[in-house]
Amino acid sequence: MTESASTTRGPNSADTETTPAACPVCPHPADTHDEIGAKYCAATAAGNFERGCVCVAGEPAR
Repeated sequence: MTESASTTRGPNSADTETTPAACPVCPHPADTHDEIGAKYCAATAAGNFERGCVCVAGEPAR
């Protein structure tokens, strides 16, 4: 049986897989944001703005 990355096996399982937290603003995982990108996306979300991405994520957007 194949399991997806978002599947967990239980709260005490040592091999629980997790999916990186998604940024609510841009298409990059939140853990790939640099300091400026994190602040920019946080301000964008807080102000409910629609604006482009400034992330230097080091990997292509999803």
